[in-house]
Amino acid sequence: MRSMTHRRGDRAGFTLLELIVVLAILVAIAGLAVTKLDVLQLKAEKASAALDMRNISRMIQTFRATTNFYPDRWDSLVVTGTRSLQVPGAPGSGQGGLDPGLVGTTGAGKLILSTDSLTANQARSLSRLGITTVYDHVGSTAIPYSDGFTVQNPIDGTDDVFATINPANAAGQRILNTIYPTPPSAANPAGNAVVPADRVLVVFGLGKWTTIVGSNLQSAVLTEPPIYPYSNELYYNRYLAVFEAYNNGGRCRLVAVLGADGDLAAEEIAEFNRD
Repeated sequence: MRSMTHRRGDRAGFTLLELIVVLAILVAIAGLAVTKLDVLQLKAEKASAALDMRNISRMIQTFRATTNFYPDRWDSLVVTGTRSLQVPGAPGSGQGGLDPGLVGTTGAGKLILSTDSLTANQARSLSRLGITTVYDHVGSTAIPYSDGFTVQNPIDGTDDVFATINPANAAGQRILNTIYPTPPSAANPAGNAVVPADRVLVVFGLGKWTTIVGSNLQSAVLTEPPIYPYSNELYYNRYLAVFEAYNNGGRCRLVAVLGADGDLAAEEIAEFNRD
């Protein structure tokens, strides 16, 4: 009995190999848990973005109903002087700009957004419902890019460059298809929509100067501009509003709210539901 007891004592604890195996199993389990948490976080951000877009649309429409005007002082998305859309540098360059989903990166060319010029009547279409001023980007990269829209620019139709949806891009075409649903036909089997000839689409950013934002304004409903979940300070990280401006000067109309990368609420929800 004594020798058997002695042998059991010799086997107390784990061998080095057993410890290594246990540690490997724990690391594998931890890796699976972290991966699962990342997926859950992404899903939460997708749901938050979709909810933000719908809430922003509702707030803009509520503002319109209570004041008879749309909010004013939007971010124009263009850079003062050059009147162009700022394309960010390659990752790690520190060069800020609009989200790569909107304009690509250096050397990649334009994607969802392009630019055009407002006519006097199109400018009047916006101003009739209160959109009379935008803020251009100062051009500095020394501050978070979203905070650089500080150059006030009146909308008068004389030198107004604006961002619009680029139909040559597949994501831009999806936005147009959502705004103007078009049934497939023999001539257009894909059902690709086009902007009617009597109007243009104008894309603005909901920045910190927009009159729907700010506790010091009686008509404001947001204390801070909402931040799009997947962006960072190098990129423009605010939500976008798309308006129709009419060639005959008729009253403009809000037609869509997009994420900072051009995603629609429906796309966020689809990605949320994806396994």
